[in-house]
Amino acid sequence: MTDQEKRLYVAVGIVRVDVADGRTPPRHNEELFLVRAASPAEAESLALARGRAEEDSYDNQYGHRVTWSFVGLAEVCEAMHGHADGHVNPLTRSFLDLSAYADLFDYPHLAEGVRPEAVPSARTTAAAPAIDKVAWIHLRDGRILSTRSRGRDACYLPGGKREPGESDIDTLVREIGEELGVAVVPAGATHLGTFRAQAHGHPDGTEVRMTCYTADHNGVPAPHGEIEEVVWLGYADRDRVSPVDRIIFDHLHRAGLLT
Repeated sequence: MTDQEKRLYVAVGIVRVDVADGRTPPRHNEELFLVRAASPAEAESLALARGRAEEDSYDNQYGHRVTWSFVGLAEVCEAMHGHADGHVNPLTRSFLDLSAYADLFDYPHLAEGVRPEAVPSARTTAAAPAIDKVAWIHLRDGRILSTRSRGRDACYLPGGKREPGESDIDTLVREIGEELGVAVVPAGATHLGTFRAQAHGHPDGTEVRMTCYTADHNGVPAPHGEIEEVVWLGYADRDRVSPVDRIIFDHLHRAGLLT
């Protein structure tokens, strides 16, 4: 069975986030994974692997250790697609045990069947979803390739936001082609790590999640599209980059890859 012949499933994963700052309580996030599988059992297996792969630990911009731990799957169900009309959300799903879900997120009104407008909703004060980005890590002689966009002072690692339906590698290939005019070689692309921080230029509490890959390429990187300048930065240039890039710089420096 080819991937296109497999069914699309939505997996609801629960992730625990701990910040070792002595004051922030642990929080639980709901994350949705889309997987293609031949059966519900295969979908569950793939979703579990995907959730475990999301586990991460890093120091935030304040030097506090942040740990993302995969708790488990709340539910796996087949997505509504193909036969559904434009008014149906393809991620619509049903709950077999709403009370357990309500208990986990401390939403008692859900289990009681109270309409959302009748009670203060925790969702109204919840943090915005993380900005999902993929970046290319290209190192040479202890320096890293970075870019500066038109009208901006800060430098950013090359890459960008994922478009609907794209895999990490799809996004990587598209973004690097658009920004630098080179062709990333998908075969052999290696996941370096996933890093999270306050999103630069966004309201407080908006988080960016940067999934980083190393990969070979064909062509010579040069500014394209919105990119005005391509620069090679060392660890001493850490203050010139965004908060999440600083965390990546620290990681590379500790590994002896960025000097």
